[in-house]
Parts: sequence; structure tokens; C-alpha cells
Amino acid sequence: MYTDLYYKISDFKIKEKHGKFYIFDDIRKKYVVLTEEEWVRQNFVKYLIMEKGYAEGLIGIEKSTNYNLQKKRMDIVAYNNFAEPVLIVECKSFSKPLTKEVLNQVASYNYSLKAPFLSITNGLSKFVLKVDYSKNRIELIDDIPEYKNFEQL
Repeated sequence: MYTDLYYKISDFKIKEKHGKFYIFDDIRKKYVVLTEEEWVRQNFVKYLIMEKGYAEGLIGIEKSTNYNLQKKRMDIVAYNNFAEPVLIVECKSFSKPLTKEVLNQVASYNYSLKAPFLSITNGLSKFVLKVDYSKNRIELIDDIPEYKNFEQL
């Protein structure tokens, strides 16, 4: 149906209705229209849960935040056990390149949340940033940290 992404997940519930495909979102507990971007988002959520140990109950999808008096919606936000955001992810369609504008988009979401990790992905590639607020520094890292690393924070 859609392109295979780098995180090779196949455990999805997909249905067709009136010529449209829908995918079950385990976080929101409902079927949503299956677009290219939704395919990337659902794969990435499964990757976080199955490969990185994030708890389903500590992941939010399309959560709202405000930036410059505008309401913005973040694709994925992962929280620690104290309901503090630890990771914000911006997903794009696999047909769209990851650009500086996409990076600026996820950074703007983090303006008020102050998550220590940010990521952008189009399913074919991803960039992960570690934000060190005490040193006012951002570092490009290889991968999303496993959730167990946040249990000590």
C-alpha cells in the first residue's frame, strides 16, 4: 500500500470504507484516514513503543501548543512519568524532504515545552537533536534515546 519505511513495522489494523483507507491509531483509539504522513506517524509511534520502550500511555498524538499567539499541533509528543515532555517528533510524508523549515517547525513547538529531544522524520530518514538548556547547546545525535533513559530524570 505505502512505501516500506526504515523502521520495518507491520502490526497495523487497516480497513477500507467508501474507497478510502483508514488505519487504527492505538494512541487515540480510533481509525484515522491513512495518508502518507499518517503512515509515517503510525510507524514512528510503533517504533517508539516496540523498539525504544516508550509506554503507549505516555505518548500524545497531535497535541496542541501555542507559539507566537498561534495554536500549533505537534505530531508526536512523548512524556516521562511526571507528564513532562521528553521528545517532540514532527512527521512528514515520505515524499517530502526533511528541510531546515521542518527543523524550525519542531523547534518552534519546543519553545514553551522545553523537551530535551527533538526529531523530524519522513519515514525514510530522520534527524534527532539533543537540547542542552544549561549550556544553550543543540547536538545532532544518532538515534532516539530508549525510554528507560528518562526514568532517571
